[in-house]
Amino acid sequence: MNLAGYIISIPIAISIIWMVWNYVQGNINLVSRLKEGDLNLLNSSRYNVTEAVRAPAGSRIENIQPIQIQLGGGGFTRVQLPDGRIGLLPTNSGVQMVRSVPETMHNNQHHQ
Repeated sequence: MNLAGYIISIPIAISIIWMVWNYVQGNINLVSRLKEGDLNLLNSSRYNVTEAVRAPAGSRIENIQPIQIQLGGGGFTRVQLPDGRIGLLPTNSGVQMVRSVPETMHNNQHHQ
């Protein structure tokens, strides 16, 4: 290889190595800032944050279309279930009181 080849290839090789190193360092820096919970990431000009989700480690976020439910007088009636949970029933289904029924099945077997 002649001198002109070295003059052209060395700066190109250095710039490629620098770009790869900069990319890897940026990812390492981002991961460490995410683990620390750095709130400055939200206002950073380097990163475009469109959504922030707080979830336990290992959670999976799926991109689904939200379903809108009209609350109040818009077709649903709010009902409290016996276990304390709240349920929404369509108003055209009729609201009935739900009550707990004691277990009616008895047998002579003893549980160990």
